[in-house]
Amino acid sequence: MEQNIEAGLKEDWFRSLPAADRQPQRWPHCRVQALMRLNHPEKGILPPAKIIGIAEETGSIARIGERVLEKAIGHLARLTRLEGTESTYLAVNFSPLQFRRDTAAQAGGTASEASHIPCPHRHRDHRSCADVR
Repeated sequence: MEQNIEAGLKEDWFRSLPAADRQPQRWPHCRVQALMRLNHPEKGILPPAKIIGIAEETGSIARIGERVLEKAIGHLARLTRLEGTESTYLAVNFSPLQFRRDTAAQAGGTASEASHIPCPHRHRDHRSCADVR
């Protein structure tokens, strides 16, 4: 699996799949969750739980997180150009290791600026979730 992770980073096999999470009783706006997936060209979608565990052990979790977050924010930038979607939020799960190293906040700010997404507020939930608007 470690070889698949490294190849996935090198060959850009990691994907961010948007999943709508509309719960008006909890969030007044539409929330889109970014789901990390490694789409191997021969094996198909590999199990994310295995990838995360190994990536945390080897230290590649930050690079994966940055790549997936960049793609997720790109999806959000395109989505919020559509009428009525301006207040959509993006929910991204981070590894606790990324919070300790603060790479999650750095990557989120950099990717948001590059995609020209205004971020009037950011929420970092220490249960390993961050919302970017």
